[in-house]
Amino acid sequence: MRAYYQKKLKTANILRFVLMGLLLLTIGFLLLLYFHVPLSAMVKVLYVFCAFFLFVGVTIAYARVYPYRGNYKWLKAKGCEDVLDDIDLSAPTFPCSKIYCGSKAMFSKKSGVTIPYGEILWAYKRENQYNGFTVRSRVVFRLRSGGTYEIKANDQEVNSLLAQYVLPASPDLIVGYDKERKQRYRELRSAAETSKKN
Repeated sequence: MRAYYQKKLKTANILRFVLMGLLLLTIGFLLLLYFHVPLSAMVKVLYVFCAFFLFVGVTIAYARVYPYRGNYKWLKAKGCEDVLDDIDLSAPTFPCSKIYCGSKAMFSKKSGVTIPYGEILWAYKRENQYNGFTVRSRVVFRLRSGGTYEIKANDQEVNSLLAQYVLPASPDLIVGYDKERKQRYRELRSAAETSKKN
């Protein structure tokens, strides 16, 4: 799993470098136009189309690997990047949701996020509806550190995930959403912050 993350991080760095190069080329081209350097109209149009499609393509590719970069930095800051070695990517534990579980953490391939079980403090479902139809359904995990991660997941698989993996590692887990649970989360978070300071 660590090698998988390293590959994604390397791809993100390469794509970031390419985006910067495209940006510099575009600025250079605009400077040529500003100083009235003679170029044929066909070259100008060709350059604009190529630069636009390259920029869009690279941006889309970068957006797909960007979550790995942020999540790896967070894991490293928490000192728990060793959980990556525990997760087996050969077959997903929950195939519909593409969630891979290890003994210490879970990895969602759709979101590109690895979350240690002990960090999860509150889990609830968020649905976006339009004209009475659910257009987007996600599970939100609120963490002890204050972070929030959303993953696409099947309801039955999430229930199994919470019962089998998260609850044993996080016995004070809050499940569901209402005002009382939100208040309970705030209390547990403030207690964790107070204990961290002492």
